Order: sequence, then C-alpha cells, then structure tokens
Amino acid sequence: KTDSPATETSTAISGTPATAPTIDISSCTFDLSGDCGESATWKMDTNAGVLVISGSGTLYRYNSTDASPWYANSALKHVIIENGITEITANSFAVCDKLESVSIPASVGVISSEAFLDCDSLKSIEISAHNEIYQNIDGIIYNADATELVIYPNGLDAAEFTVPSNVKTIGRYAFACSNYLQKVTIPETVDTIAFRAFYNCDALTDAVLPESSVTLEAGIFDHCNLLANVTLPDDMETIPQTMFLSCPSLVNISIPESVTKIEFKAFMNCTALKSVTLPDNVDTIESMAFSNCTSLESINLPEGLKVIGGTSDSLNGGVMAF
Repeated sequence: KTDSPATETSTAISGTPATAPTIDISSCTFDLSGDCGESATWKMDTNAGVLVISGSGTLYRYNSTDASPWYANSALKHVIIENGITEITANSFAVCDKLESVSIPASVGVISSEAFLDCDSLKSIEISAHNEIYQNIDGIIYNADATELVIYPNGLDAAEFTVPSNVKTIGRYAFACSNYLQKVTIPETVDTIAFRAFYNCDALTDAVLPESSVTLEAGIFDHCNLLANVTLPDDMETIPQTMFLSCPSLVNISIPESVTKIEFKAFMNCTALKSVTLPDNVDTIESMAFSNCTSLESINLPEGLKVIGGTSDSLNGGVMAF
C-alpha cells in the first residue's frame, strides 16, 4: 500500500483536532538541505520550522558524537517524512524541544523508540492510515494490533494514564522523558515492561505495576526524579539492574517476599532512601545495588544471604554494594 505521491505540494499534519496545522510545502522557502541517509535527503525552512525528509531507505544512525543535522534545533516545529523512507533511527530528532508534530508515511516499518527523546513539545505523531506496522490511538503510537505501546509523546499533558487492557508490552523507552505524566497504572494484561520504559519521567510520582506474571527489564524507572510510590508485583523474583537508579525522591520501598536477588545498581543514588527491609528469600545483593544511598540508616541482612557484590564482568567490577 502507498500514500499519495511524494511530489504533492501540501501535507496535512494532525495534532489534536483543534490545533492540527496544515503545511503548504509549496509556500515554504527551504534554506537548508543535505543528506540524512544513503538514499535520503532533507530540506528545511528555518523561518517556518518545517523539515521535509525525502527519498528511500533508512535514515543515518545518529548518536551523541555524530548528531543529526537538526539535533537540538529549537527552530524545528514540524517534520514531514515522505513515502519511501523505511526506518526512523535512534536520536533522529532528539532534543528538538519545540517540535510539535511529525507525519510518518506508509513506507516506514521501523521507528526507534529513541527517535524522539527529549522532544518536550511533541504532542502528535501522525501515522498514515496505510501503514501496516504502526497506528496512532489518541496521540499514542502502538503496533498494528495495539498489543505494544511504542511511543507516548513527551508533550502529552495528561497527569494520569492507564495503559489500555489490550496492551501486552510496554516498549523500550516508551514513556521516556515525559514531562507531565504523574501517575501510571499498568493492567494485569501487560506481561513485559521493556528497558528504560519510564526513563527520566520528570513528573512521575506514582506507579502501579501488575500484581503478577510480568517481565521487568533493566532501568525501568531510571532517573525518575520525583518517583516516591511504587507498587511492585507480588511474585517478582528479581529487582532488575538499574531499576531505580537515581530516583532521589524514593524514601521507602516495599520489596515483595518472592524476591531473591537485587541486581547491579538497582537502588544506586536513591539519596532519600532511609530504610530497607529485605525479604527472607533474598540471597544475592549485586555490586553497587545500594551505592550512594546517602540517607540509608538501616538495612536488615537476611540469614539466607549468600552473595554481597559480584565479580562478573557484566557488573563492571567493584562490589561497593552499599
């Protein structure tokens, strides 16, 4: 399936119904241009804040040392990706703090979960009705059958959000860098919360996870500065690596009786954490698990504890558990 030809002179970009702009490309004065893929090019009207990406195939793979041509560009407001582009890579539009809307065509089959990190004003990612991989539901990007929540745009201003019951997977970085989300409730239907799903959610104070049978990957709440209350699954066996790394508002945590292992840097830099009660089943506390918890006054060590720290290369050396 295809969209309208890439040569059409205007493209509708949808945000919320009341504010959706229509960009007439023919009226744009493109003053900057270049390559952004082996067969992809870009042009930008800096006065209008409109970026158009054309061609075919994947965008270049950008990173902190090899940034995109419009990295951290505060003039950028609207992105139009024309049909033919197949992959939007990580960091493609990172730190574009005034970016309001993005239009994605049918040809795009891969959108990196890190493509729009720190886009503080982004409220709309419009997906072509002909795209067979992704869909937009109420401003949020899901996969085709809505079983995976892929991207929750940073600029959505709801204070609370309940993940729909049809969702089974919350993807990598799905909610990362959200500015407004204060509380999230995750239903029992969710069986996987992927790597850094809520990374750097600055407003997040409360999180309710499923009661049981959910796979938790590393760094889920990494750098959530205001996170104070978390309800953990009753049957979880491991506190994953970096799960609460640098959560300076976390004062108390109730660790389920089923937990046997606290992994690498799980609570590192939780500077407000005052006391921790470890279940009797905990037998392993890995390296740096509670490192730099500067307010920690007491912690009980279960009689069955076998390992404090670790020597595995995967732990990057050094015990420093406390």
